[in-house]
Amino acid sequence: MTKFDVIIVGAGPAGSACARLLAQAGAKVLLLEKARFPREKSCGGLLSGKTLASIDAPLPDRLVLSKVHGMRMVAEDGKLQAESGHLPGRAVLVDRSQFDWWMVERACQAGAVYRDACEVVRIVNGREMATVYLIGGALVAKWVVGADGAASTVARTVGLRKAWRSWQSGITLCREWQSDTLPADQSGFVEMHAVGIPGALGWCFAWDGGWRIGVGAPAFFKPHLTETLDKLVKKITAMRGSISLLPVKTTGALVPTAAFWPRLGKERVFLAGDAAGLADPFSGEGIAAALQSGAAIAEVLSHGWPNPLQKYRAWWYNNYLRQRRLSTLLALACWKKDARFFAEISRDRVWMDLLAGLMDGCSGYDALWHRTTRGCLGRMSSEVAGEIEVDMPAVK
Repeated sequence: MTKFDVIIVGAGPAGSACARLLAQAGAKVLLLEKARFPREKSCGGLLSGKTLASIDAPLPDRLVLSKVHGMRMVAEDGKLQAESGHLPGRAVLVDRSQFDWWMVERACQAGAVYRDACEVVRIVNGREMATVYLIGGALVAKWVVGADGAASTVARTVGLRKAWRSWQSGITLCREWQSDTLPADQSGFVEMHAVGIPGALGWCFAWDGGWRIGVGAPAFFKPHLTETLDKLVKKITAMRGSISLLPVKTTGALVPTAAFWPRLGKERVFLAGDAAGLADPFSGEGIAAALQSGAAIAEVLSHGWPNPLQKYRAWWYNNYLRQRRLSTLLALACWKKDARFFAEISRDRVWMDLLAGLMDGCSGYDALWHRTTRGCLGRMSSEVAGEIEVDMPAVK
């Protein structure tokens, strides 16, 4: 039976980052992936400045579809808009399948062993080692890292979680078009659209020869997502120009945001990224937390501390807990993105600049929360807090 220092299940950003750093530290690392890379990944493909800062290497030009220079928020009727140009090219649009493959290549160059098309069926914690059971074999390691996404087999088989509850997660649906005949967008702005569903947001990301239009919403609104995306596509095409082509692909994903106290591991097993539910409740961004959690696990294991899982939990509480609380409160405060909300933010340029700064990675949630809770936005937040229970459908 082959033995490793660390076996990492899942070769997305969290797993690849963890594998690379552990291999650089001299550990014998195996990186397992269920799919064949490069593989399709359901994602809008927007990498924020915060995400790029977590990669610790320049992103190759071949991966960049477009640089982002600003963001625009558009009301449901398309008339009221608010924007900020405070994103000087530090956020980018990428093809996630190619980006993830580049991350895997970096891990392999550092010395990690990579195997794809390897489906993990069960993890068993032991006193000295953990056993990873595959279809047709088994492997052992001193530590196991579950970076296998929202439907984590690792989390489920070690008893950390059976499934995400509706209030713990969001759901996304995204369509992509590729054609030289698409109406051009030279602004370099990404667009966020109100879509009429409480807590939801649509987006339109454009580059030369491509569009991505998608919707993200709390998971209990899943039955309405396709209809909502259809309406958003009609709205955007009416604003920008018609699309005569069918989308080249439609993808959907679960986005887990495990409130304030995520289950980060058990005994010899760690969870990272979406497997631990680390996506941002307000923005829905998950790649930055995936990269940072993978790096944190690599650091605590490399040091050889007697209780690395406790160190990993301490890292989360010290670095993320306050920001996670503010992010959740902001998501609730901006629950209803109605005409009144857009009227306020269109008059408050500072609020949009702070939101852009959050995406750029140069500011946290403290300043945005302070701005949101003052004046009219603050009064709206209080009103919405009392209405959320009425808007939420029953979860069966």
